[in-house]
Amino acid sequence: MSQTFGVLIIMINNYFHDVATVLFDGKRYCFVDNSKKISDTDNNAVIDYFLNIFSSMTRLARFALIWIIVGGVPRTIFYVDFEWSNAVGKN
Repeated sequence: MSQTFGVLIIMINNYFHDVATVLFDGKRYCFVDNSKKISDTDNNAVIDYFLNIFSSMTRLARFALIWIIVGGVPRTIFYVDFEWSNAVGKN
């Protein structure tokens, strides 16, 4: 693999890994925040809406978690080659 191609692949992987991390953390925040709000209401329509979107939000959060794990493997493997050496040169 050429140096340019490797850097491109690692940069794209790092970007999508960071996006998945933000997506997962955002979904976690939505779950916690909406769960607190839903426990204070007696409106059945609001509760039904929350339960309907819960499964799709869970699927998206699971996908983000899987991508964090899968995308973290090459990020960890190639960290020394592409990121650490530049940081060491700058102290």
